[in-house]
Amino acid sequence: MRPITAIRNNTAPAPISNEGELSEIIDFSSGLPDPVVFPYQEFQHCINKAIDTYKHQLFTYGDSYGLVKLRRTLASHLAGDQIFAPQEERRAISRLASKYNVYVVGDDYMADLGIERSFEPIYSYNQTSPVIYLKSFSKIIFPGLRLGAMVLPEALVDTYRMIRRYAGTSLLSQAALEIYMNNGMFEWHKNRIASRYAERIRILNAALQQHIAQGWVETPDILSGIYAQFKIPLTVNLERLIEKLAEKNIRVRSGKQFYLSNYLDREKFLRISVSRARSEQINEGIKEIIEEVR
Repeated sequence: MRPITAIRNNTAPAPISNEGELSEIIDFSSGLPDPVVFPYQEFQHCINKAIDTYKHQLFTYGDSYGLVKLRRTLASHLAGDQIFAPQEERRAISRLASKYNVYVVGDDYMADLGIERSFEPIYSYNQTSPVIYLKSFSKIIFPGLRLGAMVLPEALVDTYRMIRRYAGTSLLSQAALEIYMNNGMFEWHKNRIASRYAERIRILNAALQQHIAQGWVETPDILSGIYAQFKIPLTVNLERLIEKLAEKNIRVRSGKQFYLSNYLDREKFLRISVSRARSEQINEGIKEIIEEVR
């Protein structure tokens, strides 16, 4: 059995100014969670409860594998984690990893943001294959919670323990998360934030259907999460496009940042995020992007 270690709609158009520019910023660039849905009070309650429960234990050095009770909680949680991806592709990756003894890292940080999950993580197909599974809570709870989980192949356990001899994550954070997950608050919050992002993705898709110009912007099917890729023609000057959108108070992120600097065979695209864009801003923002691309 592999060890688990705790580690670190109607849309109203945005208002327009007299100069024809959007009067407030539409942020399609940030991948940070929406601060409006940070569970401040709920997590504060869990911190206080953790101190009452564990007392002085939280103020000592912890196990490098993480708080034992949290590890058990995460084991149950990860067993139910499923994410969107082609199932045969995941099985093929698992088979190839075993065949060539190549380590594959599966970073499952977006799994909780889908309303529906239909496929399991790569490591679940063959638990003897060299697959490292990573799980983060920074997108679903808040980025200040520097805590996640990792499932390691048996062959790496001793090496990991030798390198990571001390716990790198606060025991207080670990204990608070354990209580947060076991008292039902996490599931409630997860459904709340996933529903909010799903609504924004729905509005994004509707805006694309309304404003899309054939041959100008290509987008894949967007089913969950917070990101969309807008592929634009090679003839469009990407930097100038981003500058012109910024002049209209629309922030977007260049796809160039997701390639190695010396890799030239790359697609030209914008990475669009809905995590910080309000629902009522999305339609107008997408309309402006497409008009600038034309």
